[in-house]
Amino acid sequence: MSQVDDRDLGGAAGASSTKAHLVASYRMSGGAATGLLAQTRSMTGRTDTTRKAWAAGWVTGEQAAVIGSAIDKLSATVSDKQVELAQLDLVEQAQTLTHNQLQHPRDPPPEAHRPPRTTTAPSTTPTATRVSHEVAVCGSVGARRW
Repeated sequence: MSQVDDRDLGGAAGASSTKAHLVASYRMSGGAATGLLAQTRSMTGRTDTTRKAWAAGWVTGEQAAVIGSAIDKLSATVSDKQVELAQLDLVEQAQTLTHNQLQHPRDPPPEAHRPPRTTTAPSTTPTATRVSHEVAVCGSVGARRW
């Protein structure tokens, strides 16, 4: 879907937008097309871990969109490794949180103090947990140095 959107294939087919193309060509509702495009657009170059979790069925498209949107708001100064660890932590949290809790967390869930399953360096776990919770809460790590 991202290729269709990136290459403006809907426009090339005569539609005014990718959404209009999905509605006309695939008989989708406007809301369903908007949701699908939001999920697709939330996957960026920084969300490869989330994209793989989505493809493997570990998270739904809605959960992937929430995680991808949060990751996209991170400062460019956050390292790729920290971004990856934050995604792993959020994907793991998505296993037990409702969509609303994942989208609007108030307090870190008890699981946030547990290292992600795939973390290989224990010394990075507190960093990953703090970054992922900060991402989930406000979408950025602000001026903090992790």
